[in-house]
Amino acid sequence: MAHKDRKAQVASKTSQVHPHRVVQVELLRGAAVTAVFLFHAWSAMPEIQQAGHLGYLLARLASWGHLGVVVFNMLTGLVLSLPYLGPSRSNGPTYLAFLQRRFLRILPHYWIALVLWSLVLLGSSSPPSDLWIPLLAHLLFVHTFSPATFFSIVPAYWWLGLLAQFYLVFPLLLRLFKRWGPLRSLLVTSLLCWGSWFILHELSLHETGGMLARLDYLLYFNLPSRLPEFVAGMWLASAGSDPGKSGASEDSKLALGSCFSGKFLVCSALILGLLGFWVPPDQLPLHHPYLSAWCMLLVIAVLRSPLAESLGSRAWIRSLGNTSYSIYLLHQPVLTYGAMGFGLVGLSINFWPVLFLMAALVTLALSLGLDLLVRRTALQG
Repeated sequence: MAHKDRKAQVASKTSQVHPHRVVQVELLRGAAVTAVFLFHAWSAMPEIQQAGHLGYLLARLASWGHLGVVVFNMLTGLVLSLPYLGPSRSNGPTYLAFLQRRFLRILPHYWIALVLWSLVLLGSSSPPSDLWIPLLAHLLFVHTFSPATFFSIVPAYWWLGLLAQFYLVFPLLLRLFKRWGPLRSLLVTSLLCWGSWFILHELSLHETGGMLARLDYLLYFNLPSRLPEFVAGMWLASAGSDPGKSGASEDSKLALGSCFSGKFLVCSALILGLLGFWVPPDQLPLHHPYLSAWCMLLVIAVLRSPLAESLGSRAWIRSLGNTSYSIYLLHQPVLTYGAMGFGLVGLSINFWPVLFLMAALVTLALSLGLDLLVRRTALQG
């Protein structure tokens, strides 16, 4: 009887709509994971830019797909913060309870995918001794701290290390937000994190290949350099969820329309467009904040859009958003091995749409299977 009750509870939890959900978030998640997929598809087959006008245009578009991770970081901060900085203004979570809840949410998918691709590497003649240290580093989320483990197993898993870092600091950031206020917290965090990154980058230029240069490279994939993106999402949760505004309730949508008008978005886009003439692309500590500002503007535009709300409510977009985590975990090896097989059978680069379509279908099928496996394991637990 207790076992049946446990199954009913888990099934109920998995079927419920999150009380603080914002339907546009699912649209943004789907768009972000699609952008990352295209970026890694282009990385696996950069020759597509020579395959006619369509290949060239797709390659140019896909080269910006890495910004999908920036959007993911902002959405993570937004979704985590809504219960505490949104209309309900719930008390902050206890530190250990929060970590337990969040890591239990991401670990099953991550560890299953990690074991899967590790076994594939073993089957492709990689010595087991070469995998133990990278595998352990990935299991503990510390693989982004060393060049020796960063690109091992699945390079895209660097984001999982960053996600773990976000979880570790989130309860502390909540306290900062409630003490300093949202805007001050965002501005100070951005200034300190990006400012320290810029200083380190300038110092690293004096010793090419030295310790500071390696640290400067790794910092792009870790805190504190990526913290402002996450904090920007937290700020959005607070800015668009003023409980004193009309229509606000404990499960209300973000009231960003009253905070950011269409004129604000247009003026901001014009200002960013002009700034683009002065921001050097080769100065990553300057160029990345600039691109993050564009991502922020895009997220705001989508969150306040009635059309995006309508699209985000559609079942297939919700499904894509819900499975975006599994897609992220599985897509890069599928594309890499697919490109290798593409070359082995001697297909011309002009057949790249076939590879992209097949890789997308295989990734989606594996992702749905991974989600199903995790759900069934939870039910049996």
